[in-house]
Amino acid sequence: MQKNRQPEAVALAAFLDRHTHVWECLVQVAAHAEVTYHGRAASTAEAGSYLLLIKCDGSLQVNHPRGIKPMNWQLKTDRSVATVEDGYCVLTASRRRPAETVRVVLLDVSLAQVLELREEAGFVMAGSEARLQATLACQPALIEPGLRVLDRELLSGTGDMDL
Repeated sequence: MQKNRQPEAVALAAFLDRHTHVWECLVQVAAHAEVTYHGRAASTAEAGSYLLLIKCDGSLQVNHPRGIKPMNWQLKTDRSVATVEDGYCVLTASRRRPAETVRVVLLDVSLAQVLELREEAGFVMAGSEARLQATLACQPALIEPGLRVLDRELLSGTGDMDL
């Protein structure tokens, strides 16, 4: 017997609509979901575990359980709408420029929360990754005596290697 998801999907859609139109808080949703993206490219993520973040500036990220980069993201969205389709909550976030849409079908939600974050604190960055890479490429002995740089920005099956 299939669980009736309609009431919780309706409540989740109302929750997301209430908090994604204001953009004064951080919304987190951990769920088993399906994700599609259409815009400058196209992608589909089959049903899996994902963490959805909608930040105070309206930007959106869909993250895998592993890795540091989101699998889908949008800079500030122009519109977010949560609806109920076939008993599931569906969040659709879109931008006009460039034209793109991220659609997340929330199949089984384990967490949906809103965090009210305080004023942004000051942030100062000293240096950059590019500067560090250039320094180490010129002086690989800083890492280990006798070390030689064979290549830079090498792509591999497990990720990119700077040096």
